[in-house]
Amino acid sequence: MMKNLSIFRKIWFCIAILVLGGSISVAFSFYYSFELGGYLTEIVTFWQPASRHALAVKTAFVDQTNFYQLGAATGNQEKMKAAQEKADEIQETLDTMTMLPPVDPQSAAAVKTLVADHKTYTQEAQAVYLALSKGDASLKDKADALSKKSEAMKESMENLHRGFNNVLQVRINDFRREGMHQRERTLALYIGFVVLSLILIGVIMKRSVRRPLERLAFAINEGALNVADASQQVAGAGQSLSEGASNQASAIEE
Repeated sequence: MMKNLSIFRKIWFCIAILVLGGSISVAFSFYYSFELGGYLTEIVTFWQPASRHALAVKTAFVDQTNFYQLGAATGNQEKMKAAQEKADEIQETLDTMTMLPPVDPQSAAAVKTLVADHKTYTQEAQAVYLALSKGDASLKDKADALSKKSEAMKESMENLHRGFNNVLQVRINDFRREGMHQRERTLALYIGFVVLSLILIGVIMKRSVRRPLERLAFAINEGALNVADASQQVAGAGQSLSEGASNQASAIEE
């Protein structure tokens, strides 16, 4: 089939292969983009906001406990009010975290546990530290127990934030690695089609141009050899005639 095509059509055929390779590369890129989209969706909808909210909860809880202790030590009711505001802020943030997509069931369970623990702590702390701020020293032991409980909760919040942040970094690295692999696969595929097209063009040029030129050069060389042989034959015939004429002249003189 290819033998019956002209050289221009053969070259256009190679160009068509090159275009086909580009189209296939684009199709593969589109396919792999769905996989990258999955990584990006998981990062944007869960891990990134979860890490940000966990950091906000951890920071706000430190402020909440500090306000409780300052309010109880100084009798400042404004500090107690600020502590309650921080508690409300934390609960709102934790409620937001519970509404994130259920990407990781274990993390979701940890958040729900933290919600319940924080509500219990806030109810106890509000009552105990408020009484202490008003001068009721009988709740000092309960305040010490709440202080230990708050330290345990701070550690839980730190672990939760660290866990979210670590997974977030892993997912980001996975996203970057897959993106790099996608570019490499797409580029390798396209380069493969380019090399194939160049090879075909080289073969076509060799068969359609080089070989006819070689045959032409061989024909010209063969023609030149024939002309040289003919020239030698003519020269030999002329020499024979010259020698015959000389011999004839010598015979007449005798």
